[in-house]
Amino acid sequence: MKFTSKTLLSIFILIPITYILSNYLLFYYTEGDQLAYTKFYEALYGAKVEDVVYYSQIYVSGAEPLSAFIFWIGSNLNIEINTYISLLNVVFIVSFFLLLRKNDVKVPMIGLLLTNYYVVVLLTSAQRLKIAYIFTIIAMLFLGKIRLFFFACTPFAHLQSLILLGSVLLSRFEEFFNKSLRFIFLTKSIGSIIGIVLAITIISLFLFEGIKNKVQIFASSGSVVDIVNILILILIVLFVSHKRSRILLALIPLIPIIVLIGAKRVNMIAFSLAFYYLMEEGRLSHPLIYLLMIYFSIKTIDFIEKIFTIGQGFF
Repeated sequence: MKFTSKTLLSIFILIPITYILSNYLLFYYTEGDQLAYTKFYEALYGAKVEDVVYYSQIYVSGAEPLSAFIFWIGSNLNIEINTYISLLNVVFIVSFFLLLRKNDVKVPMIGLLLTNYYVVVLLTSAQRLKIAYIFTIIAMLFLGKIRLFFFACTPFAHLQSLILLGSVLLSRFEEFFNKSLRFIFLTKSIGSIIGIVLAITIISLFLFEGIKNKVQIFASSGSVVDIVNILILILIVLFVSHKRSRILLALIPLIPIIVLIGAKRVNMIAFSLAFYYLMEEGRLSHPLIYLLMIYFSIKTIDFIEKIFTIGQGFF
């Protein structure tokens, strides 16, 4: 993409603002994930490069070599952790801003996205996932082999990016999905409908006990609201989007994943996918999406207040 003077000026302003605000928030973010990352970062100093994954597993329960190696570089350059993370945050915000400008996102929407709850979470606590997002965003800024290379790197930064990539891949079957639906319902193929129902029934019977236990645990944890949240997101995006089949293919499979592994990261991935597809369609300026983005920016305020009061954004 070409860098206009306006874009360059915006980047020039964004860099110091991002760095200063990031350092300021991280100074107060001393508990939760950040405490674990601080211990991990300190342990990496003087460690052999072949041991970085081992330290990552011990301190942050992660086996991804790319993010561990990136932290190892900063630690062994003797850069203070908040300074190093703030530099990574600058890369994240600048690349995100370039992606928004590349897709002609309006200035008010850019402001809401840069203050979005999930963006602030990535800036302050989800460090490995942020690195995966950096590689994902850079991939979307390029084409061809460079894009494929950066996409291929993302699972080595955070394994949960496979969920994101899997949903994107599944959405590519939009045309096949539409043709299948037309064949079933327009031709009234009773045999096809019965076959689908039987297949779902058989699979459900084999997995019934496991599914039942998972659902019971999930319901007792009070996290049913997470399913409600993602369903609301899906409904809003379906209403706004012109490519509803693609949205269904990308987002509906995330619901059982939430039941299996929890919503903390999956909801962020669902939001990211919804944002990406609406941006690609040029539908981010819809009033409903503005209301949604305003909600997530307001949600950021509570997250930041918690950082100042209890040392972390989650409680």
